[in-house]
Amino acid sequence: MKNILRFAKEKQRHITKSTMIVVSSALATVVLIIAIVSVTAYYFADFRTGIRLATDGYAAGLAGNTDLAIENFNQALRHALTKYQRSFVFLNRGAANNAKWRFDEAIRDHSEALRLNPTLTDAHIGRGFAYQRKGEREKAVIDFSEAIRLDPNSPAAYYNRGTVFLQNSEPDRALPDFEEAVRCNPQSAEPLVMRGLCYVAQNNLDRALANFDGAIATDSTNAMGYMERANLYFRKGEYEKGDRDREYARRLNPGIEQASNNFAVTLSQKLWATTTSSLWKENAEKGYLGIFREAVKVAEAGDLDRAIQLYNIVLAREITPAQASLAMMNRANAYRAKGEVERASRDYDQALRLDPKNAGAYVNRALTFSEKGEHTAALKDYETAIQINPDQWEAYFNRAISFREKGDIKRAIEDLTTVIRLNPNYANGYVNRSNAYIQIREWSKALDDCDMAIRIDPNAAEAYFNRANVYAHFGNRQKELHDLDVTISLNPKKFKALLNDLAWRRATSLDKENRNGPEAVAVATKACEMTDWKEWAYIDTLAAAHAEAGNFDQAIKYQKEGLLLAKAEPKLLAEARQRLSPYEQHKPYRENAKH
Repeated sequence: MKNILRFAKEKQRHITKSTMIVVSSALATVVLIIAIVSVTAYYFADFRTGIRLATDGYAAGLAGNTDLAIENFNQALRHALTKYQRSFVFLNRGAANNAKWRFDEAIRDHSEALRLNPTLTDAHIGRGFAYQRKGEREKAVIDFSEAIRLDPNSPAAYYNRGTVFLQNSEPDRALPDFEEAVRCNPQSAEPLVMRGLCYVAQNNLDRALANFDGAIATDSTNAMGYMERANLYFRKGEYEKGDRDREYARRLNPGIEQASNNFAVTLSQKLWATTTSSLWKENAEKGYLGIFREAVKVAEAGDLDRAIQLYNIVLAREITPAQASLAMMNRANAYRAKGEVERASRDYDQALRLDPKNAGAYVNRALTFSEKGEHTAALKDYETAIQINPDQWEAYFNRAISFREKGDIKRAIEDLTTVIRLNPNYANGYVNRSNAYIQIREWSKALDDCDMAIRIDPNAAEAYFNRANVYAHFGNRQKELHDLDVTISLNPKKFKALLNDLAWRRATSLDKENRNGPEAVAVATKACEMTDWKEWAYIDTLAAAHAEAGNFDQAIKYQKEGLLLAKAEPKLLAEARQRLSPYEQHKPYRENAKH
């Protein structure tokens, strides 16, 4: 019985223990389920909070409240979001930082967005924009190019990359990007304005005008379109139209003129790439005028690179558009003196955008047109300068040179006469008018002008050279040779070639009145002496001079000597060899071209 009772008690304990294990296990399962449900509920709630904060950030950004947007994005990133959603929060916070000009923060945000989502085109565009604003243009181009690879129809990517190219003074590279931006979004006026600026930089003013017209037709409230069209009208000398467009642009946006001027400066300079930090430190405390005067001084001394750097510093200061225009024009002058005609042309264009009434910039830009052989464009700029300032004697002087090069000697003389009236002590005005008189064989007037030029400037070498020409016509060989000697002593490097040209004309011209054998021999001999008898072309001229003077033995001798020294193109050598034949037949050589 006791055994039965003991067994019953053991059985009872076993059942109780088993029950407790089952109950405990069930309780644990319940607790786990509750925990999972709780965590899930918490995560879901946290997720919803993050989404709400992100959404509020997007709304604040669209409303222009960037501070609130950034705060909401900061809060959203503290909550549970998917990797994909976090990439968009970083993207939008980066955009807000760009709007606040916090470019380092923007770059970090867009980089994180791309780490989370490498195919995010807008993150490349946003980071490229930040790099562009920081002046890191190569990095900007890489980002914009990647955005275009990801989305070949992204107008923003094309537009921004085009702007970088334009800032780098590369309108030819910028133009195709703005073409694509217009294709991708034909209803946007901004790409049309920028495409117009590319055409302005290429001096294609008709197409530029068509683009500005198109921008205004697309969006009649686009102030920049009106402002850039105004600048174009000013450049073309259509001041009434320019004033009308500028006033309308101001009504649409009172700050548009300054914005346009600032953009003009930005497009024309590469301050950080071209200016040494030591030069910036050296001039950090100086005012605009002090740096400007120093730039003028070093340019006059011939240190053109330093002058350009100083003008860069001037342009970085807070200055008026008129002051910036003057600095831009002077920098262009330095580039032109260095032979960098295209860079000079772009600077002159920007100088005139900054101040359309800068007559000096028109005069100087016209010189670049003349150097490129674009005489019609040069004449137009001179005419515009004269309209702005009728007393701009430099415009008349340079226009006279263009007229003379085009063969319009009468108008050249008229302009030079105006120069002399406006600036009677300018020796070069008389020198150049004497040139023109010589061309139309008004020898007495030419002599008077040479005498006046020498009276004003006794070191005017070209005046002596021209007067020697006049004396040669009058047959006064003693005075001719005296003036040639003075010419050579004043400027031997410049005038040895002119002496050779003069001797060649006197020896070979088809016009009998221009030929004079003895004079040709004397002048050609001087040219050979100045070059130590080492220039075969000058000896060739001397041979032609002796032939004209009837000294055929001397002509044959010098022609053979010249051929022994000759190193030239095959065509020139062949022509020189052919000249020996008439000398051997006791005949002079005739050619109406310069040698």
